[in-house]
Amino acid sequence: MLEGMIAIARVHAPDDDVRRLVEDLEATLAAKYLPEQRHGLALDALFEPNVRFFVARAEAWRSAAAASRSSRSERSERRVVTPGTPR
Repeated sequence: MLEGMIAIARVHAPDDDVRRLVEDLEATLAAKYLPEQRHGLALDALFEPNVRFFVARAEAWRSAAAASRSSRSERSERRVVTPGTPR
């Protein structure tokens, strides 16, 4: 169970925390999956008009993110949690 406050905010443009979070995810996935098995969005694609990107921060983890992309024919989501030292 998580203790403490969780701050969730929509992010409209990449910053250093978002870049690190996406880079950490890509490194983790690259160690486990072939490139054709990874279907994540590129950093720039996370901030297209049809994508909503959120970052959560809590004491127990450095940050977490969720992206939701919608179109008339599909909807996809991507989530990641990066454990770390409390902020």
